[in-house]
Amino acid sequence: MLHRMNSIIIQLTFIILVILQQIPVRAQDKRAQYPFLLSGSYFGVSIGYINYPFSSLHMEPGYQAESVHIPHTGVRIILFGHQFNKYLSAQISYMRPVDWVSYKNVNGDRSSHSVWMNVAGLTIKSKLPVKPKFSIYGEGGLGIITRNGFEINEVFVVKDANYATILTGAGLQYHLNKKWEFMLNMAWSPANKKVKQPSTVFYSGGFNFNMHPLPPEKVEKNLSAGYIFPKNLIQVGYATNFLGYGVNHFVAYPTWIRFLGKM
Repeated sequence: MLHRMNSIIIQLTFIILVILQQIPVRAQDKRAQYPFLLSGSYFGVSIGYINYPFSSLHMEPGYQAESVHIPHTGVRIILFGHQFNKYLSAQISYMRPVDWVSYKNVNGDRSSHSVWMNVAGLTIKSKLPVKPKFSIYGEGGLGIITRNGFEINEVFVVKDANYATILTGAGLQYHLNKKWEFMLNMAWSPANKKVKQPSTVFYSGGFNFNMHPLPPEKVEKNLSAGYIFPKNLIQVGYATNFLGYGVNHFVAYPTWIRFLGKM
């Protein structure tokens, strides 16, 4: 599994490097300006109420829980968004509860069993200004549901699930300035009876940070300051499986995405 993941990471890195080689390198001469890929992009965080009504109906036949605890605090992160114009943008998001669902005292075992679940999204966002500082928006696109169930005596009680679905949402945005905007929003994904997955709804408030191209006078001021980004960098990174392996499992299926190379 680890070898397969490393191979996928290496191949994705190679693809990204090939793409970057096709983009005109402007950072060498204008390092005081945002890079090509970041100009017009944004990142964001929302925190709020999440609900996915898990119950004993989502367990395999023959099992019954005394109670099901569903924590309702959730978070959604816009990992990367890009504005094509003032009306249209695309974004990659990640949504999950802060704590996991837990099934308690299943068939009298006096234990607690967790079900991990998260939603990754690739959506198109359409925005409509209604006031100088306010706009409404709707979004829709691909959602990837990943769920880690649990076993008792090596028998699945709530099965794992990884599948593609739709993800939709809507919201109200307040534009504080060119960089910061605050929002009230909701996101929704439908239930899937085949894998016994309930629907997911998320109501939240949060913010986006926008990166617009700097004006010429700001670029000139930055260049004349005497401190600019170097042409070469040494970077150190750290990897973790905090987000889980759901996306890896999803793209590993032969019917979805095929990677070239010998594993």
